[in-house]
Amino acid sequence: MLVTSGPGYALRAESVDAWDFEAALGGSLSDLDSALALWRGPAYAEFTDQPWVRAEIARLDELRLLAIERRAEALLGLGRAAEAVPELQAHVDGHPWREDAWRLLALAQYRAGRQGDALESLRRARQVLSAELGVDPGPALRQLEADVLAQAPELTPADVPVLVGRSHEMEQLSDAAAEVLRTGRLGLVLISGEAGAGKTALASAFQARLGWASRWSSNLEDAPAGWFLDPIEVTEPSTARFQRYQAARTQLASAGRLLIVLDDLHWADEETLSLVASVVADPVDAPVLLVGTYRTTDAPTAFLGRVARSEPTRVYLSGLSVSDIPAVVHSAVGLGCGRRHSVDDSPA
Repeated sequence: MLVTSGPGYALRAESVDAWDFEAALGGSLSDLDSALALWRGPAYAEFTDQPWVRAEIARLDELRLLAIERRAEALLGLGRAAEAVPELQAHVDGHPWREDAWRLLALAQYRAGRQGDALESLRRARQVLSAELGVDPGPALRQLEADVLAQAPELTPADVPVLVGRSHEMEQLSDAAAEVLRTGRLGLVLISGEAGAGKTALASAFQARLGWASRWSSNLEDAPAGWFLDPIEVTEPSTARFQRYQAARTQLASAGRLLIVLDDLHWADEETLSLVASVVADPVDAPVLLVGTYRTTDAPTAFLGRVARSEPTRVYLSGLSVSDIPAVVHSAVGLGCGRRHSVDDSPA
């Protein structure tokens, strides 16, 4: 709001992206996801040549890197190590002098069952720091390397969430992944159910069990089309959609074995749904598995109609089976296991 103030005017703003971003840095995983979703490119890109804004650009860029690392820590705390790896890998590639980023990457790889990759990341960190800066890794990195070599128990917390029940649904997902490997072609799995049925928990448990390179995309509402892929540049506005779709296919074809989870498809914009439908209708020749979750009460019916001919694997989550109830009870009262279980909150 533009108001009169003294001899001039003042612009009073109630909501500014930069303020909202900074306020969310100390919040939950959901808060950090929302904060990072506010970024649509470099801070104040149109003013980079102005001296008055350079310090603020540097400050916001540093906070964004910190947000990425805090998000990774939140994922590790939730037992979703495999999900943290791809973003951390890109993070250290772009910012190789951030020791804490290397630490988080190696820890995430180790907890995802990739001890060799964790040691390789630590070796790369040592090499980069020595060659580029002439320094040895700090105490945190050195201790992590020693712990990984010794397979120290404290690297794997006892409080890792494990899915209770859903064995049949997990088999459906595993069969879909096996079919993708057999055919070498992109496949689609759709997980549906009411709110709170455990769709995200199932997808997360499957991701951890599968062990593939993976990408997890949530907050699909108002996101740029195809934002679960690497940035796609469009050079000709008149053929933007065609260029975007072709670039997406090229990326997927060269990705190798990959799991992409699109959580809450019912919030996705039409362009994102259209892009997904296009790569499903004419499957890319690559071992890529797309897993989408959506609420049955808000089903994206047009999208579901478009992908129906590809015969996706459909997983519907209702209540837990009677045979799963004892495991739920044991989990609730802490019998027979020292680990916390992730249990569907839908009625049995």
